[in-house]
Amino acid sequence: MTTTTSPAGLSPAPVTENRLPSLTGVRFYAALAVALVHLVSTQVIFSDTNLQIAFGATIPLATSAVSIFFVLSGFVLTWSARSAVGDTARKFWRRRLVKIFPNHVVMWALAMGFLVTFGAKAQMVGTTPGPVRWDASVANLFLVHAWVPNPAYISSANSPAWSLANELFFYLMFPALYLVIKRIPSARLKICALGAVLVSLAVPCLALLFGGANLAPEMPIPVWQLWFGYLFPVSRLAEFVLGMVLARVVAEGLWRPRRVGLAVLLLFVSLVVSLALPPIFFFGPFYAAPAGLLVATLATRDLEGRPSHLRGRVMTYLGDRSFALYMSHFVVIAYARQLLLPSGGQDAGQALMWLFFVVLPLVLLAPIALYALVEKPLYKRFAR
Repeated sequence: MTTTTSPAGLSPAPVTENRLPSLTGVRFYAALAVALVHLVSTQVIFSDTNLQIAFGATIPLATSAVSIFFVLSGFVLTWSARSAVGDTARKFWRRRLVKIFPNHVVMWALAMGFLVTFGAKAQMVGTTPGPVRWDASVANLFLVHAWVPNPAYISSANSPAWSLANELFFYLMFPALYLVIKRIPSARLKICALGAVLVSLAVPCLALLFGGANLAPEMPIPVWQLWFGYLFPVSRLAEFVLGMVLARVVAEGLWRPRRVGLAVLLLFVSLVVSLALPPIFFFGPFYAAPAGLLVATLATRDLEGRPSHLRGRVMTYLGDRSFALYMSHFVVIAYARQLLLPSGGQDAGQALMWLFFVVLPLVLLAPIALYALVEKPLYKRFAR
């Protein structure tokens, strides 16, 4: 076990064989990025149309965070599997289902309550106006909706659950993938990681082949293009595999220590570059390489005991609640937008005051309750 004193003077979380706390801490930043983008960019809340469009430029912050989540997922599961003696695919699937479904089911129920209550007047971001599509909503509940290239399915119920549908597919594939990846010779691991990056980069390029009607006037991107390049579970599998391969790279000491600042800089450079490309590039797995660089760097620095504020008690506390934040923020924003915020477009000052001093505190408090009342007790009760 390794511990260090954090730069902020906070007692750091321990580094153990199975837990790399910086990877827990960084989850909070990724989930917060998604929440903030949904807060300001995907609601028609500003009376100034140009301002509304300008805030839309923040979308890559959220989509790159999703890439980080997918790479992290593959990395952490592989890292833990190395020492899971006597584990089986059935036990693994049980733990994963107990981890993701309680939060998902609770927020699905609240989202459906919102849609049934407010119907066509609903201001839930991304939902299709009109009667509730129960077929799409049931597909959302069982996390199979991301396989259907239909706007009603894409934006059904608690919309961010599309990424959970991807994760469910990754979990189902993990036991078989792990058997393959753990047999890759050490000398070929970096080549395999590069291959996963290239496959990820190919996805938005292939998505450009799809045309058709746009998803919405404010989102001028063809439905099939967005689905294949961003939502389709098979298209995002390479990012998960990249995380799995990088876990072996780090575990076998093949990753040279790098500065976290460099990894973050490359991530933001990729964000800027994506804005100059066709829109599908900032919706798709274009960010796999910088996401992988960041994850592997943080893990290596933890193993070497290098200082990191991400390993502090505050960040690991927030990181443990990051899944609850990701799952709850969208529904909290919807209810707050409908019940608390004035209707119609607002001037910038008034809108931002409402968003950051009324809605954001609710967004940050909700996951604490969800984690304490749902996620943690049910995982302890059923996962073991």
